[in-house]
Amino acid sequence: MPSFTNLRPKIECLTDRRFTISHLARLKFVLPKVIEITKMLVKDGITNNMKPDLRVTMNADAVENDDKLRYEGGGHIQLRRAFRHRLGEISKSHPEV
Repeated sequence: MPSFTNLRPKIECLTDRRFTISHLARLKFVLPKVIEITKMLVKDGITNNMKPDLRVTMNADAVENDDKLRYEGGGHIQLRRAFRHRLGEISKSHPEV
């Protein structure tokens, strides 16, 4: 299941850095239509209690449907280009001193 609890250790292993909910929120800010986050309850195996978690999915079709972010190429290449394009737009609109 693509939950935050399952994804976090894998991302941390690949990047050798901590991955927190604030990092996920930043990614959601950059690509709001692509990254979908829903709140869900998951049964804890040890205590049999329900605990909150986040379900994280990526909607690659959102990039294809957006005229501003439409590029040629495969799904991963489109996401990469869309991410770079949005980061460029954000850095231009929010220049730092």
